[in-house]
Amino acid sequence: MLEDTNLFKIGGLYIGIGGIIVSLITTFICNVWSKDKYTPAKAIRISNRFTLIAILGVISVLGGFGAWIWDESHRVSQPSSNRIAQNLSLEQSISGYRQLLAKISRHKQPLQWAMLHSHLGTALWNLGQQQPLGKSTRYLQESVTAYQNALQVFKDMPYNFAIANNLLGNALRNLGQRTGHLTTLQQAITAYKAALQTYTLETAPSQWAGITNNLGHTLLILGQREGSAARIKEAIGTYKMVLQAYPRKQVPLNWAAVHDNLGNAYWILGQTQRNHKYLQAAITQYKQTLQENVQKKVPYKWALTQNNLGNVHYTLGKLAGDIGHIQTAITKYNNALQVYTRHNVPLQWAMIQNNLAQAFLALGEYQYDSHRLRQAVSTCRLALLEYTQQRTPIEWAMVQHTLATALQILGRLEKNPVLLKKSVQTYRLAIKERTRQIVPLQWAASQSGLGNSLRLLGEYTGNIDILEESVIVYKLALQEYTRELAPRQWSKTQNELGNALRLIGERRIVGTVQLGESLAAFRAALLERSQTADPIEWATSQNDLANTLWVLGVKQSNTKLLMEAITKYQAVLQERVQEPTKRNWAITQNNLGGALWVLGKQTQDIKILYKALHTYNLALQETPRNQLPLDWAMLQHNIGNVLQTIGVLENSASRLQEAVGAYQKCLQERDPQQSPLDWAATNNNLGTVLRLLATKVTKVTKVTKDTKIDYLNKAVEHFQMAVQNYSSEIMPLEEAMAQNNLAITLHNLGMQEQSAEKLHEAKQAYEVAYKGYTLAGKQQYKAYFEARLADIRKLIAQITAQSTSSEM
Repeated sequence: MLEDTNLFKIGGLYIGIGGIIVSLITTFICNVWSKDKYTPAKAIRISNRFTLIAILGVISVLGGFGAWIWDESHRVSQPSSNRIAQNLSLEQSISGYRQLLAKISRHKQPLQWAMLHSHLGTALWNLGQQQPLGKSTRYLQESVTAYQNALQVFKDMPYNFAIANNLLGNALRNLGQRTGHLTTLQQAITAYKAALQTYTLETAPSQWAGITNNLGHTLLILGQREGSAARIKEAIGTYKMVLQAYPRKQVPLNWAAVHDNLGNAYWILGQTQRNHKYLQAAITQYKQTLQENVQKKVPYKWALTQNNLGNVHYTLGKLAGDIGHIQTAITKYNNALQVYTRHNVPLQWAMIQNNLAQAFLALGEYQYDSHRLRQAVSTCRLALLEYTQQRTPIEWAMVQHTLATALQILGRLEKNPVLLKKSVQTYRLAIKERTRQIVPLQWAASQSGLGNSLRLLGEYTGNIDILEESVIVYKLALQEYTRELAPRQWSKTQNELGNALRLIGERRIVGTVQLGESLAAFRAALLERSQTADPIEWATSQNDLANTLWVLGVKQSNTKLLMEAITKYQAVLQERVQEPTKRNWAITQNNLGGALWVLGKQTQDIKILYKALHTYNLALQETPRNQLPLDWAMLQHNIGNVLQTIGVLENSASRLQEAVGAYQKCLQERDPQQSPLDWAATNNNLGTVLRLLATKVTKVTKVTKDTKIDYLNKAVEHFQMAVQNYSSEIMPLEEAMAQNNLAITLHNLGMQEQSAEKLHEAKQAYEVAYKGYTLAGKQQYKAYFEARLADIRKLIAQITAQSTSSEM
């Protein structure tokens, strides 16, 4: 953006220089003409005219330089004893001004008193600019107070009053930026408008333009903080007014700077409104800037505009899921790095590296490309070479936040708990500097990101304590992400909170309280996510709301809830089919398939089950194994579930064999180290199908005894692998169910082989399973386990007796 300038000083300097030039030209011409011969009357007329020009030139010199000198020193009538040496540090100058103010009285020396306060305000403002956020607030607040004191005297001095209000506006704007207080930014706007009562476009175009430009900056910042399109549009109108004072031919760089400001404003408006039209307008403005900010003439300004163009293309890519725009953003950022080198401008270089990391992150997320995500991680680490915690703590925290997000998305793509743990640690580092007191909205952003990483970590490890911690963190973020102040962030955090509550409710034995809270959170998110204004976000919340209805329908065996979930999934699919990438569409197809499968199981409706199978296969077509191996594996697992259910209902060995094939495909990608719980679930289900092939289906299909024993032995292997990866502490019920499946299979195998050893193993597995069900609160299974144990003891006794008699 165009830098703040002391317009009164610069204007006076230009007028003074212009006066000297006019006087010199007049003197030169008079000397030349004096050598020519003119009639006395004509000579007198020429002499009078040029004498008048010379007088005007002298007045310009005196007036212009007088203004420049006044503004340079702010000591119109200040005695030399009251002046502060120019070579002192800011801290020494501030101390000196305060000592002088202690010696003079406002009532006896009002102008000196006001000038000293103005000087003090400027020194405090400059010192505040140099300090990190935590320390700068105090200096900026003191600067505001000093300017306000000066204005008490300057109120009857229009030009002094205007200059002091412009300086006050600058201090208030910086203070408002750093504290996030909207009232402070509104006070800055009031100060600038007060200054503009004196400086007008007609009387002082340069000064008017600078103050109007400052007003535009403040309106833009306030509009961004408020999420107010009207305020941002007001900033755009203000910048356009500034162009009246900056014709391209006369002041090309100022003209370019205003177009750069307009580009920034349209970019922010496009983000706020999620409107491609405004973002395209931003690109147009930046391209106009580049007509004057050419690389050879002003390389750093050219590089800054390249960075800004990168920001707009990045935003367009994120809004539309358009990889082309994100790739363009990467090109623009790399252009900027041609000038912004680490050696020349290390902090600007680090800023571009952070922006580049965010673009790599988005590209990796959309393309499911772990290489791009790792590029984002390495680029963040480059930025951290210059953005250090000691030198630039807030910027350091910003990059830590980007790094944590990259680790989170990479961890989600690979379902890798180790990466998610690193992400959690990195968010916590960011929060050490992004404190709620200093940068409340950035603090909330990092809290929300931390909640996401904790939620994913809890989901992949099955650790309910981690999921409960994510709920606490989301609720912390919502203390600053209020619907009034940050509606978009509020709705997003509500949505993620709903997901965490769903996962907790799903894992709890009852869980209806958490599931009810989950529904409430999604419905809150939908208050701000309308299908018309935010179709992508609306679809996300509707999909996630349907997920909770599905889980609740399963827990309560409620077909009405399942039907409601199915209806919502179908509505989401109509919206998601229009999205540029099909991943979200495939996710919803998978979810719809799950709801249909559960409904088909509950109603034993084969037609519904075949619809579920078809739905899963549609999702599989849009889930390439090479790009999304774990998603592909999940779908194979789910297809196996449906085929297993159909096989049981139809007594179909072929369907059960297809289920075996689907589970085996799944296990080609699921890994016990990377995703132990998913791997265990598939092994458990595969063991179940193999046992069914050996027991249930053989009642209608002839299978040899050896084949039955082979199926049962394979089933035992898979159940044992499942048991090894289910933690009784984290997932006690799942572990107990797998132990029960193992016990049943060993029980069958023992009977087939007439093996007391296998039956002893079955008895031990039943006892472990019984204990697990009891600990999980499933007391209703007491009779089942007691009957099973009694039966198996009887069988062991019989086989042992037979063995003993045969030996005799």
